[in-house]
Amino acid sequence: MRALAFAAVLLTALTFAAAPSSAQQAPRIRGEVTARTGNDITVKTVEGKTVTVALDPAFTVNHTVKAKLADIKPGDFVGTGAYPDGDAWKAAEVHIFPKGSRQGEGHRPWSSDPTGTMTNAEVTADVVASGKNQLTLTTAGKSFTINVPDSAPIVRNTEGSQDLVKKGAWVGISNAVEQNGKLSAKSITVSEDRRYPVN
Repeated sequence: MRALAFAAVLLTALTFAAAPSSAQQAPRIRGEVTARTGNDITVKTVEGKTVTVALDPAFTVNHTVKAKLADIKPGDFVGTGAYPDGDAWKAAEVHIFPKGSRQGEGHRPWSSDPTGTMTNAEVTADVVASGKNQLTLTTAGKSFTINVPDSAPIVRNTEGSQDLVKKGAWVGISNAVEQNGKLSAKSITVSEDRRYPVN
């Protein structure tokens, strides 16, 4: 059951069950936890707002730890949010999935920018041997060349504990629901790299 719950957290494109008419999906939240009381957390967002989110008693945690481009090998399964870059793509972020995971595989729209895409796919070329900050990802018979600038955070996804959600933690919430003026969520990302999640 824990493995299934963690897999759900890693899906980049989430499908939500129908909610009551009084509930609606809230904007994504990204920022620093300034307080936690029980499962209620207060977050100062990157936009400078202060929001309170009630986390589900059984909320799951996706812990993202810092990684390097050289850590990525052929056969690894990664996800990258990117924007057009000539004949290729320029990564805004790269996350490395756990071994054996193929969650959310494919190439699809990403972010509020209409040119943004998310590609979750297998790495099919040796990053280090190429001598370039570049990934080649292949899915559904198509290959995508991703240029990875130094500014793009590279992280590895791991299963985290609820204890990681504490004052000072950098978090991202993409599945918050607003109902009767209150926010709630069933999962949260805690990141070691404050540049991630980007969107």
